[in-house]
Amino acid sequence: SPFVIVQAESERRAFMGLAGNYRLQLWSNGQAPSFARGETRRHTGLGLNFDQRLHDAVAVFGRYGAGWGEGLPFDRTLSIGAEVGGSYWGRAGDAIGIALGANRTSADFRERSATLDADGDGVPDYGFSARGWEQMGELYYRFRVHKSFEISPDIQYIRNPAGNQDRRPVAIIGLRALLNY
Repeated sequence: SPFVIVQAESERRAFMGLAGNYRLQLWSNGQAPSFARGETRRHTGLGLNFDQRLHDAVAVFGRYGAGWGEGLPFDRTLSIGAEVGGSYWGRAGDAIGIALGANRTSADFRERSATLDADGDGVPDYGFSARGWEQMGELYYRFRVHKSFEISPDIQYIRNPAGNQDRRPVAIIGLRALLNY
């Protein structure tokens, strides 16, 4: 039951002759983790995404994904964002970016989240009823230290984590390092 993904990609000059990349993915995972602890299920899905330059140092991007299968916590995802290159402030290798996104809880997860007891101890595993969409925002800065090394601190803000509207928002601070050789 392998994970299989097929992707078609095309580069287009759709906006004032500037390059953009457009992709379609189809995937299947025969052993995807389920929201029921310890269970795996077959999940399939599709994804559409793009990144398009609007100017030499400005790009926008978007992603849409849909998934099908039993045990999926989320069955739809959507995100949009933009990145501005550092040439505007004298650091051409740097960039600042922002993204907004949302994940829709699946009907299966919404129905079972308040009552699922995978370990059989009589206590619901989640203790809440998932509803609606998990929403998030991200802000990052990519700092080029060297032509082969970049560091990107970021902050993510998640509202309604796991679709739980009774839960307080969560903020996550991260740091990514990229070494090209």
